[in-house]
Amino acid sequence: MSEGLSERVREAATTLGYRANAGARNLRLSRTMTIGLIYERMDTPVYLDFLEGMSATADRHGYSILVSNAASDPAHYRQLVRRAYERRVDALLLSTPRDVRAELEPFVTAGVPTLALFGRSQDCSDIPLATVPQGRTIGVAADRLHELGHRRALYISTATSLSDRWRSVEAAVSRAGLDPVRHIVESGIATAELREELSRVLAADPAATAIFAHGRHLGGLFGAINQLGESIPDDRSVVTFTDSRLTAGLIDPPLSSIHVDTREFGEQAIDIVEVWLGGSPPRNVTALDLASWRETESVAAAPTR
Repeated sequence: MSEGLSERVREAATTLGYRANAGARNLRLSRTMTIGLIYERMDTPVYLDFLEGMSATADRHGYSILVSNAASDPAHYRQLVRRAYERRVDALLLSTPRDVRAELEPFVTAGVPTLALFGRSQDCSDIPLATVPQGRTIGVAADRLHELGHRRALYISTATSLSDRWRSVEAAVSRAGLDPVRHIVESGIATAELREELSRVLAADPAATAIFAHGRHLGGLFGAINQLGESIPDDRSVVTFTDSRLTAGLIDPPLSSIHVDTREFGEQAIDIVEVWLGGSPPRNVTALDLASWRETESVAAAPTR
């Protein structure tokens, strides 16, 4: 139409307070302008940092984020995947997908961009993965702990973790000259129960003066150390993973960490999907260089016992 007619239409829309029908427009475009995000579990502030980065970048591209949380329930995770397809999301991001390949088949068949985040189970190995390798940074931390006189490092994790982080810790700690040991806790264990369990573990292993722990286990770990009459870092040096900007300044002493910029991770995950929606799928594994070593007051010289 002519520019004059276009201008009159815009003026009339302004006068009438007209707003475009996004549903009708999206139907015409064959898009819903939504991106689905399913968390395997959303139990640390780190996931909020990730979501913040995703949301900001999605908004710049004109998309909204539809967030779901499976709360460590595999059956519910599968249900959420099916529901995402029913809602016709334009793309789907999956935190550590496990045993959901059958539910993802409609997405794959329809060519809907489907991206795994953090890790994935073997049955989902054909689903592209975006992850942040941490082996090199863990090596820097292990070398520092050895320099400070530590000779035994305890890694606390869950049995169901899809991450290869234990292998990275084991290899890095061994190369640095420390003895690596792993303690596996039940997924979703209550903080009070974890405190009692870790109290027994630490009491039986006083030589484990360096500890690697995830954010979800810190409450139980701090309680166990306090229950034993010990302190950080005088008796145990503690290193965590992927600390959150939301908890900065809330923990005393501040924790040394294998830091990952999860906000930037979220931004780049959406960028990958946006390029994919444009017709260029990513490679099977996209490794993002977002990890760094941050040393604070939670790491000190090993105690002499």
